[in-house]
Amino acid sequence: MPDQDNRRNPFDVFNTSRVSYTNSKEIHELSVVKIRRQHKCHCALPYVEDFQKVYLDYSNYTQQKVWEIIGGNVGNYYGINGPDGLQNSCAARISYGLNKSGKLIPEHPHADMNFSKKERYIVSAQRMNQYFKKIAGKPDYIVKTIDDFEKIKSSLDRTLGFIISDSFHIGFVSHSYQKESFHGNSPADIWFLPSIHCNCG
Repeated sequence: MPDQDNRRNPFDVFNTSRVSYTNSKEIHELSVVKIRRQHKCHCALPYVEDFQKVYLDYSNYTQQKVWEIIGGNVGNYYGINGPDGLQNSCAARISYGLNKSGKLIPEHPHADMNFSKKERYIVSAQRMNQYFKKIAGKPDYIVKTIDDFEKIKSSLDRTLGFIISDSFHIGFVSHSYQKESFHGNSPADIWFLPSIHCNCG
């Protein structure tokens, strides 16, 4: 039997800068061992297991429910009774996940302070993308097509997960969850969250 790591690498669709350049619809398998070698341990981010436990996913939490859970002045302002009505919650879901998994968003020019809970929230997908670049550095990958997103998604096991972010949306992807994560409308940055294989202390 050939070594699993010697099979064709689906990441061949990425150039040396890890930006995808193909529209191929063929999805190849990638061993878990190989994908672990393909990304850094971004220790400024929470462990994937901790983040997933608190992430307000789209399967169970509506936009309004997210703002109700966040509560305080932030929840009131961006919720259904706010001055501009119900606002998009994708970045707020990521903010909540970071805060509740122990990686509190610090004072930041684009973060709203939720005074009652003493937590900060970035509510713009574009601003959250900038925040991730500041704290985690260069993304692990940049995907341009749904097919190339699927190549990475199909390589995950239960210990792996990542944040995917473009100028209009940000979401979380794991082995079992990808709802409302990537629509292929524009190139998207991917950062893997630290897994149990990382030593982030």
